[in-house]
Amino acid sequence: MLIGLMLLSSAAVTAGTAAYTGVKPDEFMKHWLILGPIPVSVEPSPDEDAQKKAFADDLLKPAAGESVVQPSPGARVVIGGRSYEWRQVESTNDIIDLKVAKTPEEFSIAYAWAEIEMPEKTRGLLGIGSDDGVKAWLNGKLIHENWIGRAPRPDDDVVPVEFSKGKNPLLLKIQNMQGPWGFVCRLLGPESQAKKLIAASRTGDLDAAKLLLDHGVDINGHSPAGLTAVQAAKLSGQKEMVEFLVGKGADAHAPIPPPERLVDSLFSSLVKSDSAGAAVLVAQNGRVLLEKGYGLADVEKHAAVTPETKFRIGSITKQFTAAAILKLQEEGKLSVNDKLSKFIPDYPRGDEVTIHHLLTHTSGIHSYTSKPEFMESVTAPAKTEDHIQSFKNDPYDFDPGKKWLYNNSGYFLLGYIIEKVSGESYGDFLRKKFFDPLAMKNTGVHGSTAVLEHEALGYQFEDGKFKRALNWDMSKAGGAGALYSTVGDLHRWNEGVFNGKVLKEPTLKAAFPRFSQETGTLPSRRSPVTVTAGRFRSSAVCRRSRTAAGCTDSQVICSGCPKRTSPLPCSPIVRRRLRALIPPAWRTRLRSFTSARNSHRARRRKSTRKCRRKQSTPSSAVTTTVWAS
Repeated sequence: MLIGLMLLSSAAVTAGTAAYTGVKPDEFMKHWLILGPIPVSVEPSPDEDAQKKAFADDLLKPAAGESVVQPSPGARVVIGGRSYEWRQVESTNDIIDLKVAKTPEEFSIAYAWAEIEMPEKTRGLLGIGSDDGVKAWLNGKLIHENWIGRAPRPDDDVVPVEFSKGKNPLLLKIQNMQGPWGFVCRLLGPESQAKKLIAASRTGDLDAAKLLLDHGVDINGHSPAGLTAVQAAKLSGQKEMVEFLVGKGADAHAPIPPPERLVDSLFSSLVKSDSAGAAVLVAQNGRVLLEKGYGLADVEKHAAVTPETKFRIGSITKQFTAAAILKLQEEGKLSVNDKLSKFIPDYPRGDEVTIHHLLTHTSGIHSYTSKPEFMESVTAPAKTEDHIQSFKNDPYDFDPGKKWLYNNSGYFLLGYIIEKVSGESYGDFLRKKFFDPLAMKNTGVHGSTAVLEHEALGYQFEDGKFKRALNWDMSKAGGAGALYSTVGDLHRWNEGVFNGKVLKEPTLKAAFPRFSQETGTLPSRRSPVTVTAGRFRSSAVCRRSRTAAGCTDSQVICSGCPKRTSPLPCSPIVRRRLRALIPPAWRTRLRSFTSARNSHRARRRKSTRKCRRKQSTPSSAVTTTVWAS
């Protein structure tokens, strides 16, 4: 394996072709001949059987077939009565974008061909990522096939390959379902091989670990932060994987790198210096271990993210709203058992809905962010009463207390109740009760006319570059998501909440019950205070391009569930990796892990994936706070 990699240490591409002289390990292949898009079917929305049939069919039979095709730039192939041309593509990005127009070609197939000349026979591992299904042929032999719906991520599929001496034609077939479309391919080198082994160990994927080790991957190889596969398995509680790796010769006694080093290495590798960025804070037992900014808060002005950068925190606002309600209850000004009708007498079915229902997302009130027309007005300011009127008469999703469904309407109503009961604005109440006592000087309600120093702007990743995101007027978010803050202030809040400076101990304890539909206690391991383990969604289908400036998919992981989305900076993948850095002994005391990202490419979930819900208690020795611009 090492001999093969030495032979490949230098590589070149013949200009104007897809012919490689060697392939440099870990360097993405960006030169290809592309054929397509070829429609899967004459039907505009073919069913799965029709899609699978096209995936299985040899569409290149008119050009000698998939296994032996030898294309050249400009060569044409007639498929289904239509002529297609092989076109030269030289990508500036690692991911090859297969779109030929602004609108992605849905339910289509493309072929990508390259030729690799090797000086010697060489074994290796090919890393392939695709959107969506992919087949691969090397020297006319089918070496890989994966029918799947996903976004393209480097090295999702690891494929053993054997290059012959001389020329080696490589053909990929990439089939799109819906949305964006592309692929990424490279030969894995020692560093990426180690990363794949570490990733497999973290998730307990024994088959992937065996494949990698069988092909010569160093079992004691480590990440840039110094983390080995067996250490990753230990941190994730993968006992079977630990036993397997130790049995294969892994060093079980090497010291684990400190959490701050692991987190710093993760974000340094994920966030580029010229991209929209993130602010990160890691603390243990109240002591800050890492507080650092990565990337840019303002891409146009090249202003860097720092620990002082202010971010719109979206749905993390909800825990402040919940705490404010509980504070009013402590002061005897309301009860969580009060009916909604007490505060809004004419609210439909308001005598059936309690404040507790609103806190726990069990009211059944329809969430205004799920209304199809909602995104059309998010940039315009709204008065609280007028906004409530806009969803007040919507039909209930279910009877109050019978189910759980994440709900922004409920928290907007709670923000209104806070103002009505306290006689102060939502922001003034939070400032007097929480922000000033905790010295949270960089936290407040975001106003569209206010100019904040060091504010992160919102971006979305589109067509290979960052573009300014839709700039919400946060009056539409209110108690559901209107706050801005910094990682430092959120650390002060976290310390205050769990050290008795925000709520009394009996109140805090009462905020964390489990729920059942039969007893009326909280579902899905969420609570009025930790209820922020969800998303401030732009719509029910969770589209990503419609983002608030500086505020996208805010999420706190206390006792909720991180959900998979895009694998871009500060995505749920980052959150899962960060969580995996916390040893099991610490994780049982997990206080909070917060993550928000405000820049990423629009992605849709191509295959339904259930959330993995993991329970943790509200007290903790470790806090990791992440914000992204």
